[in-house]
Amino acid sequence: MANDDNGQRVTRLESSLLDAWGANGCSNSDYLLGKTTCCGLHLVLDTEIGLFYSDAADPEAVERSWESECCPGCGQSEWDFVELSADELETTPWDWARQAE
Repeated sequence: MANDDNGQRVTRLESSLLDAWGANGCSNSDYLLGKTTCCGLHLVLDTEIGLFYSDAADPEAVERSWESECCPGCGQSEWDFVELSADELETTPWDWARQAE
């Protein structure tokens, strides 16, 4: 766990595990776990280069956050990515990549 800019604990993912999986990050990549506000799809955001990973089984299922007009899960045009906080921990397809506390 780490704190965001507001002091809230957020769920960060282990960079080395995501890199081995096939993420296209860089040496400064920091990965956050969150979900969409419309359908609750769990996404991973690479905060350094702005990529969303939407499928924990497919490293090719990636979108540029600045080009994502529609939700990658349901296609809704009104959506947002919200980070999962420590209080919102839930089982996700990305559990294999969580940082140890």
